[in-house]
Amino acid sequence: MDNFKNPGIALGIAYGYDVGHSTSQSLNIGWLNHAEHGNAIYLSTQFHYRPSIGKIKPGIGLGVGRIIYFNNSNPLYDMVGARWEKSRSQSEGRWIAPLTADVGYQLDLGKYYQVTPFIGYEIIPTIKYNNAFPVLPSSLLTVGSRFNLFKK
Repeated sequence: MDNFKNPGIALGIAYGYDVGHSTSQSLNIGWLNHAEHGNAIYLSTQFHYRPSIGKIKPGIGLGVGRIIYFNNSNPLYDMVGARWEKSRSQSEGRWIAPLTADVGYQLDLGKYYQVTPFIGYEIIPTIKYNNAFPVLPSSLLTVGSRFNLFKK
């Protein structure tokens, strides 16, 4: 159960480029907690492709964003010359490139509303995390729901 000890939460909004929302752009904000490395908040945007196979909505997404780490568990260190020194700043921002795969089931609720519960997996590489890890991959198991309030 070590994989489930680092919780997080996210909220997003998406704009569908076509009537069936098979292509869309999302804006997401989230919070992550890591038991050993502290907290982080992130803001990202992703382009999604979600074709419909009947009521089933498989999807993939690729995006870019920014994450800010607040290392309140362990102090941050900077490489100064040949040695590590405690950083003056205990927060740091990095670029991320989230990649998402998910699948949902679309439910029609009346004439104008749709709800799509989904489960997904997201890989979030953090670019230039530090000198030792130029790319630090993180992953998220996501469970949620998409709401379309104005079905066309």
